[in-house]
Amino acid sequence: ATGGRLSGLRIARPPGRTGRYYLLLGLLLADILVIGLAGASKFATFTYTPLTAATLLLALRTSEAHRRTMRVAWVAAGLAVIVSIAALITGDVKLNGFTYFMLFALLLASPVAILRRVVTSRHVTPRLLIGAICVYLMIGLLFTFIYLGVNAVHPSFFKQGVETEPSIYLYFSFITQAT
Repeated sequence: ATGGRLSGLRIARPPGRTGRYYLLLGLLLADILVIGLAGASKFATFTYTPLTAATLLLALRTSEAHRRTMRVAWVAAGLAVIVSIAALITGDVKLNGFTYFMLFALLLASPVAILRRVVTSRHVTPRLLIGAICVYLMIGLLFTFIYLGVNAVHPSFFKQGVETEPSIYLYFSFITQAT
């Protein structure tokens, strides 16, 4: 059993990698839905941080990111969840800002890893199209989290007489991206 062969038979990769982009798309849509519905309560950030962190870890795993990148991503995701719990307990809005910036950093790495797979592929497949849609959604979320992070650090940011709920930043990110 050396060199990837067993009794003259070649061992294939396990099936199921194709379905991960579909799962990723579903989780991204769930993230968008949860962020849109979470509101501005003190539980809001804690509600979507674990889901978003898991989604971004799946994105990196699906795109077969390097081990070092995965280790750093696991640390960042864990730190974001821990800080969101601390923000929930203490009520410190600036801790939420740190959480948003950690999710932003994860979001910055995820589309790059997927795009690397999409661009280097020789054939257009449904899997690659779903991957490209995932990248589009991640870019919208990327700007959502940077807006949320800046707002947590500087509360008068982007305030024009409207509530500063995460759904406002989510809406603004995707509307701007779509134009």
